[in-house]
Amino acid sequence: MNDYPYADFFKTLPFWEHLTEEEQTLLLSHVRKIHYPAGSAVQSGESQCLGTIFLLKGILRVYLLSAQGKEATLYRLRDGDVCTLSASCMLSSITFDVQIDAETDCEVLLIPAVIFSRLMKQNIYLENFTYKMTTEHFSDVISGIERTFFLSLPQRIAAFLLDESAQNGT
Repeated sequence: MNDYPYADFFKTLPFWEHLTEEEQTLLLSHVRKIHYPAGSAVQSGESQCLGTIFLLKGILRVYLLSAQGKEATLYRLRDGDVCTLSASCMLSSITFDVQIDAETDCEVLLIPAVIFSRLMKQNIYLENFTYKMTTEHFSDVISGIERTFFLSLPQRIAAFLLDESAQNGT
């Protein structure tokens, strides 16, 4: 495993020890590191199904885009987060397309959808990890909806400022 540059990163993830040696090798031999400059599109809807993104550094914005050009932010990903919606084609219950933009310079590890999907079908621990990450992001979406519909504008602004302060440590 030492021949693979990102093995140490993946060893820290909860599913890693439950992968067979062949599964670990398959994952590590297909992972690639990608740099996205701030402002660049990482994924634009149904045009692509990248795969699963492991965000090493930066901020990614995941959002919906209507036919009229309106945007609705679903959530933001920060250092150490995992984006499963970048591989929504492999999740049969996901029936919508998302856009993903780099808000800051980003470094990601990408496992192609075809490889990740194959591993997910073979390994229940990886499947569980994937669904856990997806439900955590779903919780973020519901929290945003609650704020939008149930808080006044001043309360939403205060909540936003508190969230930003917590994220930035200020």
